[in-house]
Amino acid sequence: MNKVLFLVLFIGAFQSMVRFGVGKTFAYWLLPAVMLFNFAKSLPMPGLPNITANNMVLYGVFCGLPFCWQELRKIRWNILDSASLLVLIPVAITTTMSTGDLKLGQRETMETACRWIFPYFMARIAIQDADSRRSILRSVCVMTAVLGLLTAIECKLKPNMTARFFEKLQWSTVANDGVLTRWGLARAMVTAGQPIDLGCLGVLAGTIILIMLPATGTSWKKPLPLAGILGCGAMVFGSVSNTAWGAMVIAFLGFYLLTRPNLGKLLALPVLLLMLGTMLYLSNGMLNEPYNQERPEGALASSRWIRVKIMQDAWPQASTAGWFGWGAALDTTAIGIGSVDNSYLLFVLQTGWFSLTVWVLMLLIMAIKGSVALARAGPISERAPVAAALSGLLAIVFAMYTVFFGFTYAVMFHIILGMLSTMTQMLARPRMAGVTMQGGMPPHGYAMMQSGMPGSMAGGYR
Repeated sequence: MNKVLFLVLFIGAFQSMVRFGVGKTFAYWLLPAVMLFNFAKSLPMPGLPNITANNMVLYGVFCGLPFCWQELRKIRWNILDSASLLVLIPVAITTTMSTGDLKLGQRETMETACRWIFPYFMARIAIQDADSRRSILRSVCVMTAVLGLLTAIECKLKPNMTARFFEKLQWSTVANDGVLTRWGLARAMVTAGQPIDLGCLGVLAGTIILIMLPATGTSWKKPLPLAGILGCGAMVFGSVSNTAWGAMVIAFLGFYLLTRPNLGKLLALPVLLLMLGTMLYLSNGMLNEPYNQERPEGALASSRWIRVKIMQDAWPQASTAGWFGWGAALDTTAIGIGSVDNSYLLFVLQTGWFSLTVWVLMLLIMAIKGSVALARAGPISERAPVAAALSGLLAIVFAMYTVFFGFTYAVMFHIILGMLSTMTQMLARPRMAGVTMQGGMPPHGYAMMQSGMPGSMAGGYR
């Protein structure tokens, strides 16, 4: 059945590219593939990235691109684009060095590009068009409403129901053998990789909704956006994850502060530096904290124990990982309980300190460009989309400290980063005197609601 799914995704993405272009293909094919079928059982593809749900959409996009190649002109290159590409360098070098196989290094680099970089650039293009933004809003709201309902069912009635059903169709490979519970609730994961992934997915899907509401001039009180928002809340709550709950609090608090006039533009970079400093402080404390070998019973105590154990077990390999890490030689069986639930530590172990440096550099550029965009923004309709993107991304930056990087939320992170990159450029355009618009974003900042109006970005950069 997964072959049928992959074929449908490929044909659908191809015909959408031919008829509608990148924006609607992104909204109605790539986003569903990421949010619903990211863990469909992959199939090997000799010489190319494996056949996955996301990759089949991208293959359809590549095949359809000759019919709308002019859309590539909408991408005006900036420093954040360059920083996002830098993450491919340590992947290529580490894989080649650790395996001695240049072709394998090239393949892994292509896999990483398909997983994160191409969705980033599709988002860059899609958000420029007013009709595509409305399509993105509808698509995400429908999916989060459905996922939220399934989350509620899994929490109390049928744990892992969705993953079990998808497993029968070979659309998923992530269902746990046992049910994870906390505080009397089953920890739902629906179509995500694990409960934490579902919670972080809820935070980032909610971030996209918050970006698109002012970007389309849509009220959150309308039935579909309201259902989408409630679905995101159910996903976060139903994950029963301290990480996801903390990320949601950071996202809401960040959104409130970043939308404050004259204050928001000053906060993004200091908040990021504070987060990075806090994580360094916590890491140092965990390395020197004594702990018992037996796992404690309480949920919070158990979670803390796992993080301390991971840090201390992994540090001997991390401290000797060098610039490019261990790659294929990495053995995590003796770390924690068999997994490295710390993205930053995992970067160092897998692809070295150079990889972590590149990642931090990208985050710094993100914060600086976001701050500049907020400084250029005028009314709340301009500030809100940028503030939403920044607050959601910063929330996940902190959440990554307690979870493996590479689940569904990692793809969504890069998608929102791409949206932010384009929004910063939209706000850099000069104001147009005497031009107004009906709701949503003003003409100097974002595309007009009606395509083709003077000052509209709907046709891309000229």
